[in-house]
Amino acid sequence: MSATFHGAFSWLAEIELYTLQNCQPYEQSAATRYLVLTRYVSAAITLALFVFGIRNRELYLTLFSFLLTTDSLVNEILQNVIRAPVPVAGCGGPFGMPSFQVQHGACFVVFILTYGFIWPSSRHGYGLYTAALALWLAVVAYAHVFFNYNTPAQVFVASAVGSLVAGVGQFFIWRYLWPRFPQLLAWRVFRWRNYTDTLCSYTVSDILGNGKTIAPARGAGNAPKFAPPPQTPPGT
Repeated sequence: MSATFHGAFSWLAEIELYTLQNCQPYEQSAATRYLVLTRYVSAAITLALFVFGIRNRELYLTLFSFLLTTDSLVNEILQNVIRAPVPVAGCGGPFGMPSFQVQHGACFVVFILTYGFIWPSSRHGYGLYTAALALWLAVVAYAHVFFNYNTPAQVFVASAVGSLVAGVGQFFIWRYLWPRFPQLLAWRVFRWRNYTDTLCSYTVSDILGNGKTIAPARGAGNAPKFAPPPQTPPGT
């Protein structure tokens, strides 16, 4: 057990080595070996969502992962338009306005939090989850200023941009895509993978209002599945 712990600790030290060599000055401690992971988690979040959405064949989560990819593209465009350098030359970058990791984290957190407002039910909106997500975003923002990855202004702008992308994306899914979920699930590629919607959709007849159902794809067990509606979203 101790050998495993020592190996993991050495691995963390190796990850921090880049920051130590290129992002000075900062005071190293045991905590910094964990804080430095905030630089790498954003990409892992997007990859994990893609894998989770595809594995569970969940339409909403797949759309979420596409939104995070869009957020990455928005960040790339803004960085190359603004062209504001990172605070320490050679520490990431070359541009840091807005911070990629903080923007990505804000998009992830705000998208999850706004989900509970659009589809409220007893299954969603737990205060502990909200506090944990807000704390995570605060830790990411703090770490990027502490390690000199970004300036406070770059972190602040990143939080605003990521929140805006998440809000617009959530609204777009609810307003324009959610009523068309039955049609989307009827697409050949989704029927082939037996995609479902268990997070925010209704039965087909609830949306279309005519009792029609989607014809199942060929092969047993390929009919789209729908969860009972938690409640009617506001504004419908």
